[in-house]
Amino acid sequence: MGGKELGLREETLRQLMAPVVAPTLDFRDAVLKVETRFVLGFADPEHGIGFGYVCNRMDQYQIDPRNDALRRAVYRSIGVPDPYPEGVRE
Repeated sequence: MGGKELGLREETLRQLMAPVVAPTLDFRDAVLKVETRFVLGFADPEHGIGFGYVCNRMDQYQIDPRNDALRRAVYRSIGVPDPYPEGVRE
């Protein structure tokens, strides 16, 4: 919808929809012992949906099944097949 209703600027929307950018410095997770990166959330402009998932406890998953379950539920709620049945990797 362009973010007008939420008061979002065009630049903010561009950043939210941008692909993951690898860190310029090595970022190795000290707990999981792997290279890692972060994104601002997940958006699907084609279906007009988006969400961000923030957990209140850490686990050892590289791909969190809780996030995958939430994504599947979001798509199910709008009657659309999950376009990422194997999980979102980035």
